[in-house]
Amino acid sequence: MSTAFPSKTAILIFANSADVELTRKVLSSDCKKDLQQSLFRKLNERTVRTAQKTGLPILIYSEKEQRGHTFGERFTLAIQDAFSKGFERVITIGNDSPELTPTQLHKANQALENGKFVLGPSCDGGFYLMGIDRASFQKTDFLNFSWQQKSLFTELMDFAKDENLAVEKLCPLADLDHVGDLKKHGILWIQKLKSLREILLSIDRKEVVQNLNFFLNIITLRYLQISFNKGSPIFIF
Repeated sequence: MSTAFPSKTAILIFANSADVELTRKVLSSDCKKDLQQSLFRKLNERTVRTAQKTGLPILIYSEKEQRGHTFGERFTLAIQDAFSKGFERVITIGNDSPELTPTQLHKANQALENGKFVLGPSCDGGFYLMGIDRASFQKTDFLNFSWQQKSLFTELMDFAKDENLAVEKLCPLADLDHVGDLKKHGILWIQKLKSLREILLSIDRKEVVQNLNFFLNIITLRYLQISFNKGSPIFIF
């Protein structure tokens, strides 16, 4: 099947909407749901913008497009759908890696074009990015991986070894799954790429002020270098 897209590589964003994320990821009981929902929505928006900067075709699979009963089924079928649309290579990402950049996506695409299996390891034992081509994709194997478990990255590396696939391993990144991730990595995210700062600054400041204790407990607001009483939000990108 031929594709109508100029690139044979698609970026597959596998991420739920903010409404669904709110039911599955509770950052803190001390923070209003509206603010957490805003954070999830901004993470989704930033992920799309990051992917768009590559110029590659984008496929967005929220809960509306996903099929299957388990995460593994939904993820595997989404990749299969991308190949059924005519793409030869797929780069999968989620919405929870604030440090992800277009440069890393370009690097993944180049590695895929050179016949490599691409993995971007996350700090929790999973991955924030996976790049695979049509010939290497094995639906049965993918359905049997231990999805959302700490052993996942090791299993994928073993899969690549068994299939004699050359692996391109990107730099590790942290992902945002729960309040502990903000406590552990929030200041680093702000200092390094300021991606989280961009997201926080784009949220309604009244909501942030109302939940000030939440942010004080998670990250030191002085790193944001902003005043809530004057000036407009500063966008980094």
